[in-house]
Amino acid sequence: MKEKNPVLSETVRLLIGELIVCALVVLVYAWIEKTVRWQVILSALIGAAVIVLNFFLLARSTDNLFLTAMEARGKDDMDEEAIAKFTAEYQAKMAARMQISFIIRMATMAVTVVLAFILPFLVGIAATVPLLMQRPILYIGEIFRKKEDKVNHGS
Repeated sequence: MKEKNPVLSETVRLLIGELIVCALVVLVYAWIEKTVRWQVILSALIGAAVIVLNFFLLARSTDNLFLTAMEARGKDDMDEEAIAKFTAEYQAKMAARMQISFIIRMATMAVTVVLAFILPFLVGIAATVPLLMQRPILYIGEIFRKKEDKVNHGS
C-alpha cells in the first residue's frame, strides 16, 4: 500500500517519537528532583516542536524542489546531452536552496538552545535533548518500517 503523503506521515512518526522523548525527559527530571516542574515540560515540548517543525519544513522544501525540477524538465524524452545540461542547471539552484534551508534550520535550533539556557523559565538540557533525538527516532522508525514491510510482503 502506497502512502498518500510521505512527508506528513514521516512527520507524524517523528512527532510521536519526540513526545515519547519529552515524557522520558520529564520522568528523569521528576525522578532526580522528586517533583515535576512545568518549566521542564515546557522546555521539552519547545525542543520537540522546533525539531518537528524543522523536519517538516525540510521535507516540504525538498519535495517542492523535486517537483519544481520535474516540472521544468517536462515529459519529453531527453538525450544524454540534454540531461547533462538540465542537471547542471538545476543542481546548482537546488544546492543553493538546500544550503539556505540548512542554515535557517541550524540557526533556529541554535537560537532555541541558547534561549533555553538563558531564559529563567526554561531548562536548557530539557529543551536540548529532543533537538538531539531526531536522527535516532527516524532510525528506529526505519527499523520498524522494514520489519513491517517484511511482515506485509511475507518475506
